[in-house]
Amino acid sequence: MGESFEGEVKRFWDWARGDIYVNLERVRKGLCDWVKMVRRKMDWIKRDLTNKLDEVLEKEKDDDTLEELINTKIQFNLEIDKDEMFWEQRARVNWLWLGDKNKTFSHNYASQQRMMNRTKGFSMRMGE
Repeated sequence: MGESFEGEVKRFWDWARGDIYVNLERVRKGLCDWVKMVRRKMDWIKRDLTNKLDEVLEKEKDDDTLEELINTKIQFNLEIDKDEMFWEQRARVNWLWLGDKNKTFSHNYASQQRMMNRTKGFSMRMGE
């Protein structure tokens, strides 16, 4: 997780040998694995911080314990913020991807309905 997204793309691209399609597929697979690793690490950090919070809450209350509690809560909240950003970005990607599919479906359905209405209108005029 030490590398940035851009660094990972560069690393996978430099590692790939082949035509552009092979390279793009290698980058895609590499990034999928990288995202899984990042997610696992984020989950591990949240579990670790949750355990630490439980331990701190069981300790005797004094200034040091209060400081440790505050610092742990701050770290935990930062991890939750990162997690929320991840899911917001994921939702945005899904919306963009599926939104286009829904738009295409709606457009095709409306076009089909319009054609059926014209056909019905034509049939009614012919039957008059």
